[in-house]
Amino acid sequence: MASIHERILTILDEQKLSIAAFERAIGVGRNSISMALRKKSAIDHIVLKKINDKFPMYSFGWIISGQNEGNHDSALELTRDVMLLFEKWKSKI
Repeated sequence: MASIHERILTILDEQKLSIAAFERAIGVGRNSISMALRKKSAIDHIVLKKINDKFPMYSFGWIISGQNEGNHDSALELTRDVMLLFEKWKSKI
């Protein structure tokens, strides 16, 4: 089972964000995520909530514990499909 640090790295990879861009996106201090990932240290629950608020396609349960890890890929795929449909619809307006 992947660690919380590996799941955060998965989010960075899937969202195509650098650690610095990710930190800015969720509104945390510079190097706070970077240091936590590097040292494999604890990540505050407020930071985890900010991640979930900014990236709701990643469930809080999945971010914290990998809960429903098997459903993660299908949920992400569905989210991407909906976003593509929305973009197509938006471009026709």
